[in-house]
Amino acid sequence: MIDSSITVTGVVATPPRFVVASGVPIVNFRIAATSRKQDKRTGEWSDGHTNWFDVSAFRSLAENVEASLAKGDAVIISGRVRIKDWEGNGKSGRSVEIEAKHIGHDLALGTGRWSRRRSSQPEEQADHDVDHDAEEQGEAVEQPAADTPDGGWRPALVPAPADAAPVPF
Repeated sequence: MIDSSITVTGVVATPPRFVVASGVPIVNFRIAATSRKQDKRTGEWSDGHTNWFDVSAFRSLAENVEASLAKGDAVIISGRVRIKDWEGNGKSGRSVEIEAKHIGHDLALGTGRWSRRRSSQPEEQADHDVDHDAEEQGEAVEQPAADTPDGGWRPALVPAPADAAPVPF
């Protein structure tokens, strides 16, 4: 078994299946990653080999995937890869599994809208981060960016309007 990091682009091949096991939200789905090649003489594109990956995500990432992804969506997935040999029913093979740490739509192939998931932090801790009144009115909100080297400020992302239509790929 190989266990290391990987980033893959592909298309969601099966509807994400959401379950809660022992109180932990989990989502599982498969992606197909097909290479594309361009013939330099003719300029035409053709599909190459397709690699298949089983993807699992846990906790808040699983909940966000369930709310955001559907079969056919173009995605970028980063996480830990495991390659496992298996045997059963007189057959053997190899499966490639990704335990996702990050998943997003592939914006090279389409557009999307992002909205921040409400924090599960206690109310008094979450309130100092965001001006909720300004956010509800669609105004840009300044909030600390603790993950920046200088601890600077950045505008918060404002959720998409409720009537915003999904963009087909």
